[in-house]
Amino acid sequence: MLFDVVYGCLSKAYGEHVQESPESPTFIVSTTRPVLVRVSALSGDASVVDIATWLVRAGEVTQEMQGFLLRRAARLRFGKPALDQDGDIILEHSLFSESFDCAVLVRLVELISSVASDLERELVQKYGKYGGAQSK
Repeated sequence: MLFDVVYGCLSKAYGEHVQESPESPTFIVSTTRPVLVRVSALSGDASVVDIATWLVRAGEVTQEMQGFLLRRAARLRFGKPALDQDGDIILEHSLFSESFDCAVLVRLVELISSVASDLERELVQKYGKYGGAQSK
C-alpha cells in the first residue's frame, strides 16, 4: 500500500520529525516549516501523494495579488500556489503512484518548504498592509 511506502520514505529521511496526522492518511513533516503529505486513492488502483504547506492567511485576495500569484506560478518548475477552502494561500505539488519515488518525495518536501518560505516573504512584503497577508 502506498501509504506504508510513503511513511517508510519519510521516516527514513526525517525520523522523529514525521507525525501521522489524526486526519489519516496524512503526515506532517517538520522541516523549516510544517509540510503536509497526504495519500489519497484515485480510481482503480491509482493513488496520489499531495505535498503542501501554508504560506499566509490571505484575508482578502485582491486582483493585484492574484496576478502576482499567477505570474509567480509560471516561474515555478514544481508546485503551484493555490487558495485552500479557508482562503489561505498554499503551495502544493502532487505525485502519482505510477511514478512515485522516495528520493523525489523527500526532495519535494524540502523544495516545497524552501520555496514556500521565499514566496511567503514576498507576499507579506508586497501585500501585508492592504492585502491582509499575515504569516501563518
